[in-house]
Amino acid sequence: MYPGTTSFYTGQVATPPSLNTSSSPVLGVASLADPAEPPPDPTTNPMYRIQFDDDDERERNVPAHLVVPQPR
Repeated sequence: MYPGTTSFYTGQVATPPSLNTSSSPVLGVASLADPAEPPPDPTTNPMYRIQFDDDDERERNVPAHLVVPQPR
């Protein structure tokens, strides 16, 4: 699910939460928390690195609760 929307976008997991130590910005944080708070720490809030289809091959941090399995 794309953060800040009610839409599902397909993508591939580039890095699972157990291996993600990235400190890059988290997609959708403003819609999930108080904007005055700092972004979630990936060590305490599981984050996937997702490469969304049709997004110029960029990888983005997405909170684990917004990632759903894609039906095969």
